[in-house]
Amino acid sequence: MMQLMLRVQSTKIQRRKEDFKALFFQHRVTTNFQKIENETSSKEAWDILEKGHDVIKAEELKCSLDSHKQRLLERNKEDTST
Repeated sequence: MMQLMLRVQSTKIQRRKEDFKALFFQHRVTTNFQKIENETSSKEAWDILEKGHDVIKAEELKCSLDSHKQRLLERNKEDTST
């Protein structure tokens, strides 16, 4: 039971780290930072970017985040195989 609780907590922490990382990249590439500066999750910021004039930048960001996620997955596979 304790191991399950620790695994769930670890998963929550990992998701939160990934969300902060995504939010960081959103802040970094957004031309109108004031639109999303007070958002606390990447999903909230993403929704605002999609609705606003930064749709093209949002698509570029999505591609960038997808490639970043892929690199992380590859790195994790390498780490576990070593």
